[in-house]
Amino acid sequence: MEVAELVGSLLQVELKRRAARGAGPASADGGTAQLPVDLPQGATDLLAFELPALSHEDSNVPLVYLATGGESDGWRYAQLLMSRDGGATWQPAGASSRRAQIGELTAPLPSGEASLWDEGSRLIVELLDPRPLRRRARSVVLDGANLALVGDELLQFRTVRQLSERGWELSGLLRGRRGTEGAARRTKEAGERFVLLEGNAPAAISLALEDVGRTLLFKAVGPADVAADVQPVGLQVSGRRLLPLSPVHLRASLASDQSVHLSWVRRSRRGYAWLDHVEAPLAEDFEEYEVSAQGAGGHRTWRTGSTTFVLAGEAAAALAPDGHLVLSVRQLSSSVGPGPGAKLTLTLVND
Repeated sequence: MEVAELVGSLLQVELKRRAARGAGPASADGGTAQLPVDLPQGATDLLAFELPALSHEDSNVPLVYLATGGESDGWRYAQLLMSRDGGATWQPAGASSRRAQIGELTAPLPSGEASLWDEGSRLIVELLDPRPLRRRARSVVLDGANLALVGDELLQFRTVRQLSERGWELSGLLRGRRGTEGAARRTKEAGERFVLLEGNAPAAISLALEDVGRTLLFKAVGPADVAADVQPVGLQVSGRRLLPLSPVHLRASLASDQSVHLSWVRRSRRGYAWLDHVEAPLAEDFEEYEVSAQGAGGHRTWRTGSTTFVLAGEAAAALAPDGHLVLSVRQLSSSVGPGPGAKLTLTLVND
């Protein structure tokens, strides 16, 4: 703009065209390429185990879980193999989907109960690799986070404290999850397994019902491994996720005629949602229970389709001449037989 003049209420300007300027040379730094470090994968560790049903979906299919990992920072994956004939032949079983956080206890974990938070116990573990464990809020833990297999017990933890590069102290525990109360009542010794159950690690391998009772062999073969040289891991399949849960609230009362009246409440391996106004699904083909009574006079079992049972006074007296009777109730499955039992000891009062 060369001239600007105000004429009345108008601003009058005079413009002059100028030659366009070209863009100057760009100034930039190409940077330094961040090349990945090619670390060796190292040896692969493999744990094979079964779990109770973790969800209601496909809970009639037996599953084996394979947790894989390694000490090397370069560990990435492993091909999974399975044998049903003692290692004579091997079939592909997929690939490890993620590196599992596995380790072992370095100190005993005392027994605990499943009904309350265990604020007194400390779970001390040494992990295979240095990835951290995470603290979670109570509400997040109650929603299913920080679930781990410790020995044969499923538990959850709320707080973590790092003791060393791979050592951790876990506390704020919820014990005996998913029907593993029996395992929670057993002290865990140093050296027992620890597996964090998170996302799609470990890998789940679907089996057939015919595999229940068999001992299967598994291999995890890394990229540099020779399959024939990898030592297999064996597991006898129990069909654990198909087992009914133990009944609860088992009660016994002695009538005036010395008959024993039993009652209990069933649980469901598909009924963890605790939906209001909805009965927990049966999850079995039929509802049937095995009732057993054992005393100094012998052992007897009965079957019933009800959650109550009456043991005649004559039978009770014959089984327990010393007045002490152990009673047990187990729910039955058409696929894998009876689940774990609820037990109580009754002292008979003789006239």
